[in-house]
Amino acid sequence: MTDQHQSDNTTKFSITYSLDNGHFFRRECPSCGREFKTQADEADLVTAMRPAFREVGIEIGADPDEEGQSATLDSLHCPYCAHTAPTSDMLTARFSQYLERFIMREHVLPQIDRTLAGFSDEFNRKSRQHSGGLISISIEAEYSRSLLPPRPISGPEPSDMMPVHMLCCDRRIKVLDGWCDLLTCPFCGRQTELH
Repeated sequence: MTDQHQSDNTTKFSITYSLDNGHFFRRECPSCGREFKTQADEADLVTAMRPAFREVGIEIGADPDEEGQSATLDSLHCPYCAHTAPTSDMLTARFSQYLERFIMREHVLPQIDRTLAGFSDEFNRKSRQHSGGLISISIEAEYSRSLLPPRPISGPEPSDMMPVHMLCCDRRIKVLDGWCDLLTCPFCGRQTELH
């Protein structure tokens, strides 16, 4: 379910996205293209999604340091090729498409509707004020709100991949089944072996 609340200049959205049974979130390395999963952490996901929302002029989530929360991850390391990238670059194409559709439906299209409806109302109000004299011209601007596309949905997320406990950070990830080579911790970048 997606909720939107608007007060003053703040709009609040609630995004629901499917995780697997262990609450793991699918990621994809932009370098090697392999997928892995990290346990979902709300603050990390907000940090990962922030650039997509900023592109359309929306700020999401408070700065964790301002609220006294623990700092979020700015980057992740690929467990397969050790490539380091911002967390927002480690999103899957499927999640990025979901996010784009969500932003378009819940923010961009309603913003366009409000702007065009306001323009139409203002134009009609001003055109009525300037009639008179021998010649009268009446011009009206009519705008009817567009239909919103259906809400994007996600899931179900399969509980695939092999769970791994990263001793260096005491966190859990999931990697491709049968992956036995050296593994880089997505969080601290240390190399470790799977047993």
